[in-house]
Amino acid sequence: MEKDKVEKIIDNLIETDFFDSKERKLTPEEIELLKNNPHLLEKLTDSSLIKKKYIYIVFSISMTLMVASKVFQYTKLFEGSDILNDIFTNVLFSISMEMLGACIIAYMLEIMFERRLRRNQELTKMILDKFK
Repeated sequence: MEKDKVEKIIDNLIETDFFDSKERKLTPEEIELLKNNPHLLEKLTDSSLIKKKYIYIVFSISMTLMVASKVFQYTKLFEGSDILNDIFTNVLFSISMEMLGACIIAYMLEIMFERRLRRNQELTKMILDKFK
C-alpha cells in the first residue's frame, strides 16, 4: 500500500518536471508517510526507476506526435496550405520518429546499465567476502 503511494509521489514529481514550471513540494501527508516508512525513501533516489519513467513519458509524447501527424495527413486538414501541411505531416512525423528512436536507445542503455551495476555489486560483494 505504501509503495503505491510512493509510486504516486514519484509520478507526480516527474510530471511536474515535464509539465509544470514551478517546483512541486511534498504535502504534509506525503512527508508523514515517508517519515513513518524510511525504507521507502530509497525509491525517491532510485535513478533507474526515475530514468525509466522519463523515457516512458518521452515515448508517450513521441507516439502522440506520430498519431497526430498521421491524422493530419489522412484527414487532409491542411491540404490548402503546402507549408502547414508539410510541417504538420512530414516534419512532425520525422520528429516523432527521432524521439521514438532516442527512447528505444535510452531504454536499451538503461537496461544494460542496470545489469552492469548489478553484476558489479555482486562482484564487489564477492571480493569483499574473500577479504574477510
